[in-house]
Amino acid sequence: MFKYFLAAGMMTMCLTAMAGDKGNGGYSLVCRNTQGLITSAELLDIYEGRIIHKLEYPKDELVVDALLSVAEHRSMGNMAFNDKLQKEINQIRLNTVFIPEGNELELTEDAFPVIKKKGCQYEQLANYTNDGLLIVSQEIYDHLDNLNKASLIIHEAIYSIRRKALDENSSVKSRQLTAHIMSINGNQTLVDRMINDSLQRPDSSKRPCGLKGTISERIENCSFQKKPVKSLVLVTRTKDLKEVYKDLDTGLLWSDRLPSRVNYFVALRTCQDTTLSELGFLKAQWRLPTMKEYLDVSYRIISVLPNMYGDGEIYWFWTETADANFAHVFYGTDGSTGLEFNNSRKVGSVRCIASP
Repeated sequence: MFKYFLAAGMMTMCLTAMAGDKGNGGYSLVCRNTQGLITSAELLDIYEGRIIHKLEYPKDELVVDALLSVAEHRSMGNMAFNDKLQKEINQIRLNTVFIPEGNELELTEDAFPVIKKKGCQYEQLANYTNDGLLIVSQEIYDHLDNLNKASLIIHEAIYSIRRKALDENSSVKSRQLTAHIMSINGNQTLVDRMINDSLQRPDSSKRPCGLKGTISERIENCSFQKKPVKSLVLVTRTKDLKEVYKDLDTGLLWSDRLPSRVNYFVALRTCQDTTLSELGFLKAQWRLPTMKEYLDVSYRIISVLPNMYGDGEIYWFWTETADANFAHVFYGTDGSTGLEFNNSRKVGSVRCIASP
């Protein structure tokens, strides 16, 4: 079944979720005879697991899918990680391309192995391209047993998760986690700790995310930093820490607070005139919310959306709802509403919404 998926991946050639991961892949310890033919091949993860960590691995011929299921089961203690692991595995299966014998991959130099079997060499088994494809050496792959074939997928999935969450540029930790998660005597406590560590990003609330791609891709990118709160998910955090959220209940996008203290007529134009960077680099039909739209979600947005309370003072957000000379306004401090003259002397804040 795995070969079927890989063959399909050769025709797909269209992944964007992993694009930009060039230079990250998997090492294998390859032994060759005097004619240059492979006599044995083993994923670095499993080799280190056996020699350094004294781990044991199943010796029976379980199929690749069964071995993947065992690995996924061992990550069930952290459902957020387990969900990401399954998504990465699916992407890898759909976007793997084999290169025929007679071709070889360049070493990525991100492995830093400390041991090597005498008479054997490390060779690049898999690598990413700028198009988001996982390129695999057919020659080496054909000499792997099912354990190592399954471990290659788990390694690439874990490494992808850690790169996205931790900006990791070395495969050392990913190999260690793969080695333990695929073994039959691995320390589950250690596995659980390494899985939890794989999703913890230092100072995550201060890091940009979701700056490009579709809405779902942006949400996935930011999910490593901030989990959904009251059905609001982080879509984008810009370099100047401006944020955009999506309300999963209504489907609406909510921007950060834009420059405050503008009058009503300027507020009406602000959402259309503002730069893309202020709205998270998201092109959409941005506009002022209506009063009803504020009230329908007030219990959710007050505690989640950034800059709802202003600069230590009570102030309002303009809405596009107006009656004669009065505009309806929404107070971010407590969710109450009010009326303000829509003359040039009255100033308030602006937050924009859009349908993706």
